[in-house]
Amino acid sequence: MREDMGVLGFAWTLLLLGTIAAAETDQPVLWLLVGPVPFLVGFVLVVSLRQRFKSFGCQLSVVRKENEEQVGMAPN
Repeated sequence: MREDMGVLGFAWTLLLLGTIAAAETDQPVLWLLVGPVPFLVGFVLVVSLRQRFKSFGCQLSVVRKENEEQVGMAPN
């Protein structure tokens, strides 16, 4: 079964097209700073923050479970 392009694939396609378009202009640095670079920085921030909060959530669940066991509130 063939899947359609997802959001990530669409975003990377736009990034690639923006980079190619910027390379074809007279001022590529300007268009890279206006187009693909902010998008890439935002994407990296979202991915890194998502991973950081996932690990933070796992740490919270471990601490919560340990506290419940100490208090005697563990599920039967």
